[in-house]
Amino acid sequence: MTAAELSFCISHYQGDPAALLSCIDGHQYVIYNKSGRSLGQELDSRAITVENIGYNLSSYLRYIISNYSSLPSRVAFVKSDIFPRHISESYFKKTIQSARDFVPLADHRTWEGMNWPASYAGYDNMLYEINNSWYRFHHERIYFSTFNAFLYFFFAVDESPTPQYLRFAPGGNYIVSRERIRSHSITFYQNLLDIISSTQRACENHYLERSLGIIWDSAIESKRRKRLSPTILKELHLTCQQEVASDYRWRHRLRSLRLQLCTLIGPGRSA
Repeated sequence: MTAAELSFCISHYQGDPAALLSCIDGHQYVIYNKSGRSLGQELDSRAITVENIGYNLSSYLRYIISNYSSLPSRVAFVKSDIFPRHISESYFKKTIQSARDFVPLADHRTWEGMNWPASYAGYDNMLYEINNSWYRFHHERIYFSTFNAFLYFFFAVDESPTPQYLRFAPGGNYIVSRERIRSHSITFYQNLLDIISSTQRACENHYLERSLGIIWDSAIESKRRKRLSPTILKELHLTCQQEVASDYRWRHRLRSLRLQLCTLIGPGRSA
């Protein structure tokens, strides 16, 4: 496997993709255009117009589903405005030369706002964030009230103990091999797309962003499920709404404080 064997799935919503395209000259690519605007005659001929839902993750899932049986050896999943928020152009050019089969397209040296034990940066260019679903109060929850509810539904993991930290690249930009993508069924990806496609900014997108390290860079297996029927989706929605109704911020703050205290005290002790 060489660095040249790399195709790009680009999710475009805002900004000018010219800088990104100049960095990947010579590589095959497809653009999923969510902006509702023309990219110019040349790019429009290579772009797929899609609805603006599911952030960049819906573009990635659509690409996987459409190309599942004919995926290239490696795929780079990137947002068209990846510079400079997630990575610099120079570091990006260097990083895509890697021939590894799983590469976060991020640069931990540029991250700000981290505050251990709530979060910290790893030298693997992955963010380690305490698993308290803090963001759930800022986004509408449609099917799952917390990250753990999402996790236990889609993955074959024990519900106790819950994972203390989640490992992911903010922004969801990665290079991933065909084998890693296909370690999960096409139905798995179809169900994920159904879950994040309900509204433009559903909280489930944030759950999925934090799951990509689990999906593509862990030994954790996804649960073998059939396509989610409208009936199952309705049941998930009703359960979620019941849980959201009793999910109070003060309880979240107390649980988060306890979780951080346990992290500071260390394993084998209680706060």
